[in-house]
Amino acid sequence: MRVQVSPSAPILYRSKNVEIQGSGIRKVLELCKKNNVNYSYYNNEYGFRFSFSRTNVTLQLTKTDLLVFNELKYNPHSS
Repeated sequence: MRVQVSPSAPILYRSKNVEIQGSGIRKVLELCKKNNVNYSYYNNEYGFRFSFSRTNVTLQLTKTDLLVFNELKYNPHSS
């Protein structure tokens, strides 16, 4: 997996605003493996996204929350 780095990344790193370039993704993958966390990774020309699977979460959703949740679930590209 190769991550494209922004031209401003070296400046942000030297100013201590970000970690070493690309180290965050590697750390996330290591922690997921160590803790048995399932994830999916999506990458395209605009950026990337991690999705983490959680099976032990219980939520109390309002009617509005449920409507939004179902819209996102059945139409994931709507925004």
